[in-house]
Parts: sequence; structure tokens; C-alpha cells
Amino acid sequence: MHRNRLIRFAHETRPVDALFAASLFLGLERSHHAWTLGLLTAWIGLRCCIQIFHDRNQRNWRQQNLFQIVISSLVFFQARTIIRLDDHPGASFYILIVAALSVGATYLIDDWTRLLRWISCSALFINTKLIWIASSGYPAGSSDNWLTAVNNQIFELGFGRVNALASVIALTTILCFYGLRRDRQPIAKVIHTLGCISGYGLCLQTGSRMAAGVPLIAAMAAFAICIKDYIPNRSARRIQTWITSATAGLIAAAIWATAIQPDIGVGMASEKLRLSFWQCWLQNSIFAGNGKIVHGIGYNLENMVNACNNQSADSGLIQLIGQHGLLGLLAIGLLLTLLIRSLLSQRTEDRKSITHPCRLHCSWSEAGMGSLLTVLLCNLTTPAYLGSFVGAALTGLALSMSLVRTDSETTVK
Repeated sequence: MHRNRLIRFAHETRPVDALFAASLFLGLERSHHAWTLGLLTAWIGLRCCIQIFHDRNQRNWRQQNLFQIVISSLVFFQARTIIRLDDHPGASFYILIVAALSVGATYLIDDWTRLLRWISCSALFINTKLIWIASSGYPAGSSDNWLTAVNNQIFELGFGRVNALASVIALTTILCFYGLRRDRQPIAKVIHTLGCISGYGLCLQTGSRMAAGVPLIAAMAAFAICIKDYIPNRSARRIQTWITSATAGLIAAAIWATAIQPDIGVGMASEKLRLSFWQCWLQNSIFAGNGKIVHGIGYNLENMVNACNNQSADSGLIQLIGQHGLLGLLAIGLLLTLLIRSLLSQRTEDRKSITHPCRLHCSWSEAGMGSLLTVLLCNLTTPAYLGSFVGAALTGLALSMSLVRTDSETTVK
């Protein structure tokens, strides 16, 4: 009897995924990095072991088990470097992105629904802690940039600089949003709602135009793309066109209000500075000769810092091209091709099998698309994936939503 209850509890809650939620919360402060990254590597290892056990009777167990063994081994081999923060910047970021991507891709819809609950709980704790610090009046006299001061002084750049922190909050906000629209459990909906509202409120407090605009733009763009999936009747094409046009107008308004209007008063000075950083990085990396256009400049950024007077390219895409050249761009192109093709397959399955008894409910393909757009938009204006190892894992996990199979979807109660 007790054993059956424990099995039922484990099935309903997926307690292993609490390790990732705890790692995400502890990652807010750099002083907790050993526990943070230890829990993160433990979660990846356990999830790989669980998948290996699950696939033990499959015909293709050699290929599937080999893949999980390779992923977990790479993380374990790199664990000491990761936990000691000896690889910043370095290959560990990409290892953790790939590891989280591969783990998330093994999840079914039910698994993801429960994982989103854990992520929303962690996001709610993070947001509550930040709001509590703000309400306590710290730091005095800096109401306009209090989150930057708290991030620098209390958290010691736990997720990275304030733009990296903003990207993590933006990503957890969009995950809470889709958790709210996917979950049918009332208590879980409350947690998702609180996490989403408090998260976006903090996005506005970061002072980052990226964080203020990305969750809105990504959510509305994904909805506009998938709107015809919700209204398949041909007689409703006029409604589809009207809703799509209205959503496009809202996206344009969000871009104006969050990205253009705050900077237009000073002549778009921030954008001009960002473009100058991009130009400087490209000139001193892939266009510097000696074959760098193919393989980039690698992880040693000292020359770039001296040449461009900035620690990053102010764009994840530009920094990736500068560090890894056309080969790095090819790798990203292949990954995006895989994700987009998987999303198209998800949409086909969604149109065949999913009904929407509630207007707030969304298809999984819309959730995957919104998360993918959030990652891309965040990294367009800041190297968000390089903020911290936990942020890199969260990035990979968000991308993996595009790879989830929807043909095995069941309803979580």
C-alpha cells in the first residue's frame, strides 16, 4: 500500500525535476554556485540514467543508450570544471546547453507539464526574493536601478550581469505563461499565474528593453502563427485574418513601446553603440584574417576586450560568430533547422489530435515556438546563454520544447 502511494506520488510530482528547480533558484546567488551546479549535474545524470533504464527493452537500445551515456559522461567529465567555474567563457556552456536539450527532448507532454510546475515554483521563489529585497528598501537612494545594484552587490552576478539576469527572468516568465495555458490543475494554474505576473513585473524593473519586450513579442508572434490551428473552419478565414492583423498590430506596438520609444529621445544612442560593438567584434574576429572567418577566435577574449572596450559583443549571435566563425554559424543553422522541422511536425499532430475546450489552452507547438522565439530574441541583443551555467542549461531546456513528441500526449489531471 505504502509502496503504491510512493510510486503514485513520484509519478504525479516527478521529484527528480525538483533538483533542476532548486538549482535554478540557488543560481540567483553566486555564493551558492557549488550547490547550484552540483544539483544541476546530478539532475542531468539522473535523468540520463532514468532514460537508459526506460529504453532497456527497446530494439534500438544501443543507439539510444549510447546517446544518453555520451551526454551524461561529457557532463561528468566536465563537472569539476563547471563547479569550480574554471571555464568562463568556455565549452562548458555548450555542453550544458546540449545536455539540457537532450534531456528535455526525451520528455513526453505529461513530463513537461510537471517540469513546468517545478520551474514555475522556482521562478516564483526567485521573484518573491527579488520583490522582498525591493520592499525592504535596499539599496537606499537607487530606486531607478535597484535591481542592478542588488544583482551586483548581493547576488554577485549569480546569473551574470543584469541583462543576463533579465533574460533568465524573461525565459522563466514565458515558461510560466505556457505552463498556465497548458496545465489543467487549479493549484498549478495559480502558481503559473503568480510566476508569470511577478516575473514580467520584474522584467520591467530590470531597465532592459529586451526583457520588457521579448516575452510579449514572442508570445504574440507564436499566437499569430498558430491562430489558424485554433480556427480550422474555412468559413472562419475572415476571423483568422482579423485576429492575425490585430496581433501583428499589437506586436508592432510592443516593439515601439519597449524597444524604440525609450531610446528614440536620445537619438537611438544605445542602438548605435550596440551596432558599433557588433562592427568592432566582426572586424577583429572573423574579418581579421588567418582563417578566422572559418574557425573564429576561440574562447580567449582578451584581445577583443582591449580592441572593443567591452566584455561581450552585446549580441549572442555576433559573439558566437566571432568566437566560432562560419563553423559555429553552421552548427546553429543545423540546430535551428532541426527545431523548426520538429515544430512543423508538432503543428501537424496538433491539428489532428488536440481539441481546445478552453480558449486559454494552447497547442504544444505554440508553446515550443514561443520559447524558441524568446531564446532567439534574448540572444539577439545580449549573449544571454553566456550569463551563467544554469542559464545555459535553462536555454537548452527551453529549446528542447520544440523537440517534444505530441503523438503520445495525454491529459494531466
